[in-house]
Amino acid sequence: MPFIKAKSSQASGWGWMLSMLAFPLLFHHLQDWQTKATLWGITHPRFQILNWTHPDLVAPLLIGLALFSTLIPLLGFALYGWTLGRRSWQSMGFKRPLIGPYLLGFILGGLQLLACLIIPALLGHLSLERISQTPALVTLLYLAGFLVQGLSEEVICRGYLMNGLALRFPTWLAVLANSLIFAAMHLGNPNISSLALVNLTLAGLTFSLLFAYTENIWFVGAAHSAWNFVQGPVLGIQVSGLSLPYPIWRTRLESPKLWTGGDFGLEGGLYCLIIEVLAILILVYLLKAKAQKKVQLEAKS
Repeated sequence: MPFIKAKSSQASGWGWMLSMLAFPLLFHHLQDWQTKATLWGITHPRFQILNWTHPDLVAPLLIGLALFSTLIPLLGFALYGWTLGRRSWQSMGFKRPLIGPYLLGFILGGLQLLACLIIPALLGHLSLERISQTPALVTLLYLAGFLVQGLSEEVICRGYLMNGLALRFPTWLAVLANSLIFAAMHLGNPNISSLALVNLTLAGLTFSLLFAYTENIWFVGAAHSAWNFVQGPVLGIQVSGLSLPYPIWRTRLESPKLWTGGDFGLEGGLYCLIIEVLAILILVYLLKAKAQKKVQLEAKS
């Protein structure tokens, strides 16, 4: 992974060790602050008034507040890595340009999620029902919230943890370790299963390899956000076990739960596993081609 190796001088000695040893403690405290921020919003007088005047909007606003609160760990890890961790912004994937890669990443993430529905659609096991009473404001709230949440998890697991580990350990170990931790972050989600944990690990591998190929945290964060947004608010499928009120569509899958993921959503089934494995194989091929191209260019020069 040329990008990571080229940045190895950014974090050396005690700075690197401190940034890695602090990960679990920092994660715990930032999660605690995130929870406190969500509780503060719930107990705010204006939220309580809304509970009386528009009770149907309380649930989506509460979910949106929880999604927006992930801005706390996002900023916490980024700033900690930049200061005490002695990491450059570029070494965590914050590169220019922003808008182009972000849009491409969002499109890619949405298409990858839709690819999980190709097999059930071909088998006639997929049906969609349009929900006519979905408020546009709720959809926009979900979109903005998932834009923050997806980027937050990518900054933590890929920008901070994976690239930090890769400075001292083999790249494959950094990719695998952060993917396992990414899956473990979802252990408390409703209806989690063994297959769901396997798929979440594969998703972590996919995002890690995508980050290694693009070297851009905006691209990968957008892909992650699009996956969640299309899955939940657009198609009405559980997002890692969490159901969202007021989706645009209601998706029904008539295949066995082993394939659909059951109450955990697509991420707990074999449809998702097939797409994740294909994505990993494609990314491995692209990374090898990229490395070979670099070797050829260096040989010519």
